[in-house]
Amino acid sequence: MGSSPKKNWQTFICRYMYKGSEWGFEIVAEDFDDAQARLYALRQFGKVDGIKIVDIPAVPGAGWFIETVRLVRNFFLGQGGMYG
Repeated sequence: MGSSPKKNWQTFICRYMYKGSEWGFEIVAEDFDDAQARLYALRQFGKVDGIKIVDIPAVPGAGWFIETVRLVRNFFLGQGGMYG
């Protein structure tokens, strides 16, 4: 995942209908047009990578811990998590 600290990123709220209910999510983008382009890219190229199991604060040096958790989890549950 890329990010640029030099740009003024904004969080855009998106919504969609699924099985009779309205759902929402956020897209971080530079502006409205960029958010629309990212939503289009999601529709074309998006995929589910797995199940989110924990939020770990971004602190200097935490990368090794995150990578270790990912490796252990994938060893026991496989690349797709419990369902794939």
